[in-house]
Amino acid sequence: HAYILGHIFPEYQDHFEGVASEMAFSRETRGVHYPSDSEAGKGFARQFVHELMKGRKFRTDLESMKKEIVQVRAAHQLTKK
Repeated sequence: HAYILGHIFPEYQDHFEGVASEMAFSRETRGVHYPSDSEAGKGFARQFVHELMKGRKFRTDLESMKKEIVQVRAAHQLTKK
């Protein structure tokens, strides 16, 4: 989710990746994942999104979603806080 949300909100990419890392670390500290599981999941996610972005339909849908979000933000005067 962090990588896809980063395409929609590039200004928050670091935040999304940070939250994902915190979630992964939480699972490690609870003993349900090893650090290598988290690294493998991160690598898989990056490759998966890269493959998704190759698809014209996916990119078109993603762009439509981004436009809709921009419109809602503007209509409700949402800020980038």
